[in-house]
Amino acid sequence: MFARAVISTIFLVAAQVIHTFALRSVQDVLLYSGTRDGVESCAILARQLPKQVFFPSDEGYMQRQTQYWSGQQAELFSACRVMATRAEDVKPALEILSTRNQTFAVVAGGHSSVIGASSAGDESIVLDLSFLNNVVVEPDGESVWIGPGARWGDVYALLEMKGLAVPGARVAHVGVGGFVLGGGISWFANLFGWACDSVDGFEVVTPGLEILEVNALRHEDLFWALKGSLGAFGVVTRVRLPTVRCKEVLAGAIEYPDEAVEDLLDAFDALSEEDGTGQSYLSFSWTGVTKRMSNIAYLVDMDTESTSPAFERLTKIPNIHNGLQKQTLKTSADEISAENPLGHRRSKFTLTVNSDQPLRWIYQKFVDFIKTLGFAPDDLLRFTFQPLTLSHLQAQKNFFPLIPGSAPFYIISVEMWWIDSDKDDYFEVQMKNLAEELENWLRARSELHDFVYPNYAAKWQDPFHGVEKKNRIALERAKRRYDPGNMWRRLVPGMWHV
Repeated sequence: MFARAVISTIFLVAAQVIHTFALRSVQDVLLYSGTRDGVESCAILARQLPKQVFFPSDEGYMQRQTQYWSGQQAELFSACRVMATRAEDVKPALEILSTRNQTFAVVAGGHSSVIGASSAGDESIVLDLSFLNNVVVEPDGESVWIGPGARWGDVYALLEMKGLAVPGARVAHVGVGGFVLGGGISWFANLFGWACDSVDGFEVVTPGLEILEVNALRHEDLFWALKGSLGAFGVVTRVRLPTVRCKEVLAGAIEYPDEAVEDLLDAFDALSEEDGTGQSYLSFSWTGVTKRMSNIAYLVDMDTESTSPAFERLTKIPNIHNGLQKQTLKTSADEISAENPLGHRRSKFTLTVNSDQPLRWIYQKFVDFIKTLGFAPDDLLRFTFQPLTLSHLQAQKNFFPLIPGSAPFYIISVEMWWIDSDKDDYFEVQMKNLAEELENWLRARSELHDFVYPNYAAKWQDPFHGVEKKNRIALERAKRRYDPGNMWRRLVPGMWHV
């Protein structure tokens, strides 16, 4: 704490020094630029953007640190946070960072488990978009502009007042920006595809320092490249989504005993093939407190009077608890958020499989894996099965390497949570070993797909790896056009690059 206080004092003194120069413009600021140093960069940014640069000694800075999903991300204290409120704030900030050759990270919601993806150490800067959280419904009610810093729970709450909804996250505290730019699996997936596929407009500040409004008719190459890129082409400051009429859905979690898992997987497969308005994911968790497996199906049907045979089949399997009920997307998202608390230390990875055939083996593999780990009471291992259906992929308008005719595919996500920082290396090694074993087994049986879902990827995975050659060429062309100085690869080390 003493060292942090000293650093904060240095920040403030440096800021005061810069103020004495009475710098009048971005050009003046850039002329003062010196070495690559976080303290000086923060002082210059504070002069250019008064009251929008927060230091570690500021209450606003510390409040933002608590919003990270991952405890490891929350431990990284950048030299300062630049709190943008509009695209016109982002542009001069990027200009200063670029000229000073200053590394930085961009954060909207901070829900990544990848250390450094949206946080940074004391030699770097965080460009924070959490104040860019407006939700503005167009006068005709047909579409809505949403800031990347908005949380989906807040978005749903506002839209529900108007009887509207959009394809968004299933967890309330997830931010809009990363979710949409990473693809985004929503409860509307069978109707509209990935959340990014529904987007019909972005406002973006490019690494080339242009503020652009992009859509299918304007800068269409960048419009396409942004979808699934996780921000690899610039800082998105607004997203435009079409609205749908939606007041309530049929939603809730059903918990099953271990002896019902085989029937649960059969019914889940049937629902994935059905391709209708009903959807589900399966979540299996083991905690050090309960020392037992929790087998959960979270079900949602956009039709509150569901007539899906497979959906009904899931409800009729003998269960421990059935929470299925009519509710809003907001209350459903809040319910799921309660099972995903902020601040735990985390490791996460993802795999995509070509069919339902490996799911039973994977389930057993996890049961065996659990026996090899030493669990403290607060430790948790969770693995989730999520289908990518035919109708979901038929609506796809991005560069993901998924062929609709081969659907359904299944996304596997694996998460480890713990509290004790001394276990960081242990759990990270265990997770990597598990991922390698699963990959080898699946690859040997031609069941491993190249697709790595960006929003679930570990730092040691590459979401761009499986992109088809023609799409990779198009992405590289867009990269050269909108980032001619290769700024993102030079200065944003925490993300994946084309």
